[in-house]
Amino acid sequence: MRGQITYNEANDLIIKNHDKEDKSHDIAQMLINIYFPKLRPHLQAIMQRRDQINQIHSEFKKTYERRENWDCYVEPFLAELSGIDLDEKSMTDALFRISEKYR
Repeated sequence: MRGQITYNEANDLIIKNHDKEDKSHDIAQMLINIYFPKLRPHLQAIMQRRDQINQIHSEFKKTYERRENWDCYVEPFLAELSGIDLDEKSMTDALFRISEKYR
């Protein structure tokens, strides 16, 4: 989004670095649903944040393809990435609090 590489170069990097065998998301969701229902709100927050990131990316792509100014997407995108980090930390902290009960 900063214009350091083209949109297609960014897509190529994503494809190259994407592990199609990675099922960690599905496994985490299954474990939360079965063993850690108290973590569901945390997972939901992460999923909502992911949806927001995808929405920003979608709008960015349309603007980029129309060759319009896309600078307005950088800050919201970075803010959502920062937010997802906080959501993940919150979920990890909640998991540790749950695990303390079983020590």
